[in-house]
Amino acid sequence: MVAVKPRPPLTKSEAGFRLCYAREDRCSVAPHSLNWNPPYEALSYSWGDLSDVCAVPIDFNGFPKYISTNLEAALRVLRHQDKPRQLWIDALCINQNDDAEKSKQVAMMGAIFAQAQNVIIWLGPESADSNLAMSTISGLKSSSDFENVTEPAWDAIENLFSRPWFSRIWVLQEFKRAKNPLFHCGQASFNFDKSGELLAGFWDAEQTRPMHTRLLGELGKVVSMASTRVELPLDSSLDTQQAAANLVRMLRIHGGCKATVPHDKIYGLQGLSDAFSFPGSNPPTVSYDKNVLDVYTDWARYLILSQSSLDLLYVSQRMLHDPSLPSWVPDWRTARHDLLFTLNVFRESFRYTGPSIEISDTALKFHDNGRVLVVKGYIIAIFNPGFMFFPIQPDFITSKLSSTPRKELLRACLMMGCRLKNSAVEGFAASGITEGRKQFRGFRGSTGLVPKATRHGDIICMLAGADIPFVLRPVEEEYELVGDGYIENGGVVDSLPNAEIRTFKIR
Repeated sequence: MVAVKPRPPLTKSEAGFRLCYAREDRCSVAPHSLNWNPPYEALSYSWGDLSDVCAVPIDFNGFPKYISTNLEAALRVLRHQDKPRQLWIDALCINQNDDAEKSKQVAMMGAIFAQAQNVIIWLGPESADSNLAMSTISGLKSSSDFENVTEPAWDAIENLFSRPWFSRIWVLQEFKRAKNPLFHCGQASFNFDKSGELLAGFWDAEQTRPMHTRLLGELGKVVSMASTRVELPLDSSLDTQQAAANLVRMLRIHGGCKATVPHDKIYGLQGLSDAFSFPGSNPPTVSYDKNVLDVYTDWARYLILSQSSLDLLYVSQRMLHDPSLPSWVPDWRTARHDLLFTLNVFRESFRYTGPSIEISDTALKFHDNGRVLVVKGYIIAIFNPGFMFFPIQPDFITSKLSSTPRKELLRACLMMGCRLKNSAVEGFAASGITEGRKQFRGFRGSTGLVPKATRHGDIICMLAGADIPFVLRPVEEEYELVGDGYIENGGVVDSLPNAEIRTFKIR
């Protein structure tokens, strides 16, 4: 492969970046500064398989350069024939082999997309039914238009929303920041703010059209993305605690999105809001030189302390876990889209309301170079051999969800990007809660839910900064996090075992 001529250096300005001039037969880049307010459009697209490169290199700065087939297809469609098109394209405008430059530019990406005149969202080349999907979406003018969408058109829309762009972590901030998001698929296009918002409200229409649940598997991703675009505050006026809570919520909802570089499971969401730079605080810096496990640990510790809450710990059990990570740190490389007890719609149903002890010392601390979480709490129950574990009884979950409005269940499922696919929403919500958990029964008829990994000798406890119990596993003088738990109030325990506030050191 022929070496590519080095890109011109960035300007010395803190806001320095490069722009690409795409012509019919070649591309070049030149240094600019966001402070100069240059006119440009930003391209949002899926990198795809890094080994899937175009057979013929493009002319880049006068030298041949191999780029991904998806980017090459986008350039073929987007380039003007008579004049250069001024674009920001990450693969061309950032030196991807320079981690220091990449770290600096990644921190600016929210501003780059926010300042672009237009954001072009490239979904990929035309397919057999993509034009039908694009024309159907662009033709939506009101919610009543859903009634006229044909079965082949629904199939085409589902296929369109199955494209890789909708599953990538970086596109979230690119879409959120866009002033004028324009979706392109082949030569066809639609403006999201004119047509797409109707799709984002599609979950309302599902109340009257049960057949539409067949589409909700893919549409869930669009609903969660659109809700983030509309509802998440962009400005940095939030205090550190509120900003940390919002970032934890974004990680919970979007952490299952894909990233080529695992660091980007965190970095790819920071551009969603100016508040996620945590001005006046000292958050971990963007660094691709750092081991990804250290990135996850540093951010987990920072968010727990900033939020003064253990909400992040409810996520950890829903992932495969690297033994090199502390048990309380989510491994975002294996994050999944499923339901958590901490979703607001379920929180009241699974809150602990049994015998309790007031925890006056609610401070959250870290020892051993930040790898051991130290928190006060009390034991609710010890899973001794008298407890039985068994598959969750369907009626148990159904009874817990019976008072939750169906519309709220549906929205919760969609916000988590869940794939309903012809399932009744009540059954899907129940199966989402059941997955990865089991039921237990103990003395005096006590019952509840715990992670499948729970075993005899583990404990269920309440910790400071939490309103839903945790299951912990004693390991010598410390504990490991097993996951969240639920224990029925009625007849569970007459009194708490060893009723006292104690210190839990969770590694």
